[in-house]
Amino acid sequence: NHKNGLFVSFRNERSFGAFMQVSSPPMSKVHWLPEDARGEVLMVAISDHLEQILVYAWGSMAQVDDYESEVAGALRIIQFPDFSGIKRGVCWADLNDDQQDDCLVSDPDAGLINVYLSNAEGGWDLPLVFPSLTGVEELHVLDWGHTGDLEIFILSKDENQVGHAKWDQKRQTLTYPEKLLGLTKPLVMAAQPALSGTVPQTLVVLHEVEQGWAVSSIESDLEMKTQTFEGRLNGIPERLMAHDLDQDSLVDCILFTPYEPLICLRQTDDQSYE
Repeated sequence: NHKNGLFVSFRNERSFGAFMQVSSPPMSKVHWLPEDARGEVLMVAISDHLEQILVYAWGSMAQVDDYESEVAGALRIIQFPDFSGIKRGVCWADLNDDQQDDCLVSDPDAGLINVYLSNAEGGWDLPLVFPSLTGVEELHVLDWGHTGDLEIFILSKDENQVGHAKWDQKRQTLTYPEKLLGLTKPLVMAAQPALSGTVPQTLVVLHEVEQGWAVSSIESDLEMKTQTFEGRLNGIPERLMAHDLDQDSLVDCILFTPYEPLICLRQTDDQSYE
């Protein structure tokens, strides 16, 4: 977010290169997108004053004219239900197996989950509405075992619990979430990505306990492994991100808390965190 534009650095196998300046207005958020059908890497940015969304395509100078001649795209908007809080659960996943992302969004005040299924026109149908917990702030969808059966995990701050629901693809229905026992006062959670096609995903939940705080890893059979840390956390954690920090093929966790230093949980060979 610099008055003179955006700075980009590309890396090779060993290090990052020098920063290159890209002329642009100041931006408040930037997201990189994977390669599209033409093999281009796209960057989507929200301008500093939230007045416009900008799309950049990375290419050589010889291709600049091709980009400038393309017709500008249009936004497709999903109207979420109103609510009185500041945070709600939103998650994207392919629920109807059409190779397009569908949207799950919580209605925290009403205790509902709205499921917007994608359609052939490139938009989304009217929502399917299912009862759920109140005050849902986080949603995660996992395909444990890579069988196509999707599990939805729901974190509710109001009810101090993490719920587990199942999506029936044929009937397009979502079960009412069952409470996962042992997760007292959950704060944030993250889905650990599978590092190979045969390794199932894991859900990681950070929660408060009497001794301080703890991290629980939940496997596909709903077995739970909990590690406790002494002391109290400073502030209220806002996000837990799973990422292989040291590139040792073990998934680590990064805890983001507003106005506090990052807490990095490194996974060791015995699957505990330090």
